[in-house]
Amino acid sequence: MNRKILCFLINGKELLERKDSLPELLSSFEILEVSKIIETAAGHFVLDSRIFVPPTLEIAKICPISEYFFFDTVLFYDNHIAEIFKNRKSDFHQFRISKKEAAHLKVINDMIKTYQNDDEEESKELLISNLLKNNVLHLKKVFEKSKDLGRNGPVSDNVPITYLNTAEAFKGLVALNAVKEKGVTFYAESLNITNRTLSNITRKVMDRSPKEIIDSYLIELGQKMLEDTGLSIKEVSYSLGFRSANGFSMYFKKLYGKSPTEYREFLGQGL
Repeated sequence: MNRKILCFLINGKELLERKDSLPELLSSFEILEVSKIIETAAGHFVLDSRIFVPPTLEIAKICPISEYFFFDTVLFYDNHIAEIFKNRKSDFHQFRISKKEAAHLKVINDMIKTYQNDDEEESKELLISNLLKNNVLHLKKVFEKSKDLGRNGPVSDNVPITYLNTAEAFKGLVALNAVKEKGVTFYAESLNITNRTLSNITRKVMDRSPKEIIDSYLIELGQKMLEDTGLSIKEVSYSLGFRSANGFSMYFKKLYGKSPTEYREFLGQGL
């Protein structure tokens, strides 16, 4: 990887496809931020974010529906931005955001992806760094608003590190196994803890039950697949481990509020 590249955005699926170059990527960048925006129900979004300091990112924990932002801290010319990262008390951040806020972040990420394909190296780095700054400041504002309103703010300083590690291990297991294993017991046994302990941990760290986290992951993955009109709903259903299209449709509608067919119609209207 050319050291002149100071940052780039890539989704988990693309990253897994080029996983052979991951060691080189991790040695070329000082810090890595990963985030996943999950629409838990129509109009309700959760931003799940983690900051990695290389080489702590492991291939087995890469989530295909997350966005991974590799960047060199030299980009932070703004002291205010630098301090946000330098003085952070946790690498785990998870909170609710509005539909408008989710749309804002998506637009910024789309712009970053466009600029990183620009041939003009010097202007590209400047544009991306400014967009990154915009994203960080916007998230800080949302972060503080969530905290002020008593909603899902950053992980409490009182949360034991063992809880944070177990929660992260659980999310990694979900990303690898949710298609085949949709029940909580499999994950609790894999972590060598009880279902109740796992529930206590995820509620303390992420303010959600283990089942809600599994369901959110599957719904988000289902949405991504449904956006590919080359796949039939039946194919999406089987890819997600459902025995029938009807079973998947009932599951999707119960959690999202729209059936897969209605979701595709919703996308087609450009809403």
